[in-house]
Amino acid sequence: MIATIKEFSQRYVLVSSKDVYRGYGVVHGTEPGPNQEMPLTEDSELRTLPSVDQTESEDNIFAERAALEQTDIPSTIVRAPGIFGPGDRQRRIGNVVDALNESNGHIVRARNRANFRWGYGYVDNVSDALILCAADRRPGNFVYDVGYPTGTSLLELFHMVAEALDWKGTIKASDEDETGEINYSQHLYSESPLIRKELGYTERIPFEEAIRRTIGSG
Repeated sequence: MIATIKEFSQRYVLVSSKDVYRGYGVVHGTEPGPNQEMPLTEDSELRTLPSVDQTESEDNIFAERAALEQTDIPSTIVRAPGIFGPGDRQRRIGNVVDALNESNGHIVRARNRANFRWGYGYVDNVSDALILCAADRRPGNFVYDVGYPTGTSLLELFHMVAEALDWKGTIKASDEDETGEINYSQHLYSESPLIRKELGYTERIPFEEAIRRTIGSG
């Protein structure tokens, strides 16, 4: 595909995700070893094994390798966070709205799940980052993490959505942990300083406003 666009493009921008990091495999139990240090950086360890339920043709880590190994045009890899906004099929905010509306005023989540910290990004902000990368005329290949500059726990996300909805119930973590295949003690987020320094990226839409816009979109 890259060979077909080299005649009319000066840079190839690949939208990847933070699931390429070894920490993602630790979360899902597909990677051995201890928890990975947070926040992530572009130099953090990558997965050594395929991602959950993905083949080589679907896995971002193989797409990244192909983009960086080719020499037709320079490449930039953008490792996106959990993207939310209008049209989000995973309903990262919509599921929280539903839970609040169906809760009878009381939300309780298992302690480890409630405190699990994940990286998020609003769709318009991530689009801004992609435009900056596409317009970059420096030679060479680059890899950038993108996302709001702190990890957000599930409990914090519930409180932020509740505030946007003016929801007045109670939200808390239980005294017990959830058991299962997910390792909630392995957080997964980055602060994205490199793209901020090198390309002047910043979030045009703050997290709280992005949540309000997402809720307002239906």
